[in-house]
This record gives sequence, C-alpha cells and structure tokens, in this order.
Amino acid sequence: MSLSSSTRLQIISHRGATTESIKENTIDAFQHAIDMQADMIETDVRQTKDGKLVCAHNPDWNGIMLKEITYENWKKNTEAKEGWRPPLLTEVLHLCEGVIPLNLELKEHGLEERVISRLPASYPIHDILFSSFEDEVIKKIKSMNETFQTALIVGKSLFSSSSKKFSYWKDFYPENRLKQAKADAICPHYRLANKSFVDRMHKHGYEVNVWTVNSAEKIKKIQGARVDGIFTDNVVLAQKQL
Repeated sequence: MSLSSSTRLQIISHRGATTESIKENTIDAFQHAIDMQADMIETDVRQTKDGKLVCAHNPDWNGIMLKEITYENWKKNTEAKEGWRPPLLTEVLHLCEGVIPLNLELKEHGLEERVISRLPASYPIHDILFSSFEDEVIKKIKSMNETFQTALIVGKSLFSSSSKKFSYWKDFYPENRLKQAKADAICPHYRLANKSFVDRMHKHGYEVNVWTVNSAEKIKKIQGARVDGIFTDNVVLAQKQL
C-alpha cells in the first residue's frame, strides 16, 4: 500500500470520518474512515503536559491548553463531560498499521524525534506522510531519515491579517521552501490550487494534496486542476464525484 499507489484522485479523510455521534480525531472517527474505504487518514499531533503524544487539532480543550493538562486528566474530563476519549498517537498507529496510509500533521516544534520514536519497527514507512506548516519541522524530519515522506502545508496566509501579501506569495510560489526543506509533496489550501499552481508543482516533481474540500462544486473544480488528492470532511460525497 503506497502513498502513490493510484493515479486517480486520492480521498484523504480529514481528522477521520465524523457523524453526529462520532467526534473528529478519535479512534471511532479513524475506524469509520477505514470502514468507508478512504484512501488515507489525516490527523494532528500535539503533546500534553506529561509528554503524551495525542491526536488533537486544537492547542486547547475548553480553554485549557493541552500543554498545561496531563493526558489522564484531559481524558477523564472529555469522557465525563462530553462522552469521547482523545486518542494517543500509539493507538492510532496501531489501528492504521498495514491497513490505511496515514498523514501525521505535526502541530508543534520539537516533536519530530518523539513522534518518529513511536513508530513501530514493523510500520510500513511508505504508508506514512509527515506534514507541517513549518518548514523547519519538515527539514528536521528529512534530516533524521531521507526516506521519510514529507509534505509542506501552505495557505495560512489566506487567513492572516499581518504581512498578508508577502506571506501569500511565499505560499503561492513555494518552490524554494520545498527545495530547502527537501519536501516530497505540498498541501495547499484549495484557493491556491489553480491549474497553474498545480502544473508548476508537478513540473518540479511534487505531489499536490489540497485542503479542505467539502462541496461537490469544489471537488469538481479541483479535479480539473489535476491534483493528486483532497482532504475532505465528507468522504462519501467525494467518492460520489469520482
């Protein structure tokens, strides 16, 4: 099972597949994505106060920073108050190993060595993609092992109020950043991923996975640009468009 095993558009389940009763970034959400036969699962990695690596998008829970609460206390609170349990990275790796490719987005600096140390020796490295908005995180991972597959995420400038123009062009023309970080792929926001952008990235040998595409109209437009994959919160909808 390779990250590049198919020439068709790859459907990447963004934080797992959710329903009214299944919360994102939970074991249930990841299992649901597997059951729905998504091509890949994307999740985020952070660290709690006691050094536990967890899969969580936000840096806080109900206003409490994860770096200021232990994993056991956080789990106790989510289970008691909201009925869900935050998954440890090791649990997610165990669930996905040999079953479905996994995209791990590192949300914090300094986690690179700890994340990689959690990979079982048996884990098929070609089935894991490390990604980050931070160039230095990608560069660090590649320096540890050049065979690791990495992706630079771009598009934060679209939501930034400061230095927006300069940051936007760094996102729209990321070739130097990609080269310096030795990235294998790029993950642009869908508003950046026009055909010109995608063609440039392909010309330089980078795969293009676009975030986050949740409507039929946007999926069709992205397909026209010939991207390699899309991150989506609606796997069923995306599958119907192929």
